[in-house]
Amino acid sequence: MSTWYVNGWVGADDPSSVVTAYANASSELEQRSGALRIILQRVNEVARQSPSGPPAGWRGIAQSSYGDALHRLRRAILSAQDEVELAISETERAIAELHQRSG
Repeated sequence: MSTWYVNGWVGADDPSSVVTAYANASSELEQRSGALRIILQRVNEVARQSPSGPPAGWRGIAQSSYGDALHRLRRAILSAQDEVELAISETERAIAELHQRSG
């Protein structure tokens, strides 16, 4: 293992492995961004197509199934939102660290 210097930053790995890691991370971020766009489109479609409440004729199992489905969707959306917010926070931290290292 060799030691190398970039903009005053000391690294213990081969610079090419760091560049490869950055390229892989960038590619993965692009893929995940695309996946988030698809999820957003689907959630927006559901929101546009959803009635404001169960149809007037729905009673019993149909009405409770409708409510359960909305509840599960809301929980899934909130869970995804938590994960996205965590990813944003971690990304901001990583960007700040990259800026600090690159001077």
